[in-house]
Amino acid sequence: MMTITKERKSQIHEVLDNSYQLLQSGLVAKAMNLVVNQLNETTKDLSQEVMSTEVREECLQHPISKLILQEPMTKHSFQKPRGYSGDATLIDYMYKLKSCSLDDSYLGREIYGCISSAGSVAAVRWRANHIAQSIEAFQQKQGRKIDVISVASGHLRELGYIKNADEKISRFVCIDQDVQSNQEVRSAYHKYSFLEIIDSSINYIIKNKLADQKFDFIYSSGLFDYLNDKVASKMIERLYGNLREGGEMIIPNFLKGISEKAYMETFMKWNLIYRNEEDMRALISDLDIPNSKQEIYYDDMKKVVYLKIRK
Repeated sequence: MMTITKERKSQIHEVLDNSYQLLQSGLVAKAMNLVVNQLNETTKDLSQEVMSTEVREECLQHPISKLILQEPMTKHSFQKPRGYSGDATLIDYMYKLKSCSLDDSYLGREIYGCISSAGSVAAVRWRANHIAQSIEAFQQKQGRKIDVISVASGHLRELGYIKNADEKISRFVCIDQDVQSNQEVRSAYHKYSFLEIIDSSINYIIKNKLADQKFDFIYSSGLFDYLNDKVASKMIERLYGNLREGGEMIIPNFLKGISEKAYMETFMKWNLIYRNEEDMRALISDLDIPNSKQEIYYDDMKKVVYLKIRK
């Protein structure tokens, strides 16, 4: 395994020391901008394995960690109360549907104000709104109610952005392995009779248990950030089989090179699989999908790459 050099450790500590001093001086925005961007710049050539071990250890042993982990979103990701990274409650922090509590310190709240405005966090909010707008646009084009499926659906907050959803959707299937997330969906959207929730992991799809079902619109907001290429390709293959003729499928994935990567992998203990356009196209290279039916695009923040497939 690669070991970081003394020189690299010194560079990392310089970033942490300077950021720590700024936080202690009350210059929170400047401190967080420094630790997020400069830590990433200093470590961008290191492997994720090294980032998740040696660099993380350096960061967490530094006194700045006790200040940063007062911030509720970072603390939630670090503690992983549901046992895994990127749970739906963490995403609610990013949506600003969940924020600071009375128990959070002044500094924690100030840091949250900075982190919740970061580009990658804004990209998560953009993603939810974009999915909702895409569903509405597709339905309007069809001129009828449509069947939708969301894989690894979390709290399904994008449904809340769809106006008059019961007039546009005939069936909305959600699959998620987190029972707590599914309970939240049932509670939040109990008024919708079109909602069908499946308490299961993605193996439900991999094992082709939806083989006889077709959908007009298929998406998975954050799942592919955690899937290796082999599993990701198999998932797309299965979902493409569930896509009705004339239907659309949207697969987002965080881009390689985002500036928040180092902060996520150290203080948040949150590792993703990042991809670019070439990587996304490679996932479907073995599928018989015409180029005219494939589209790659990005969010406004240039943090997430989107693969859209039409059938």
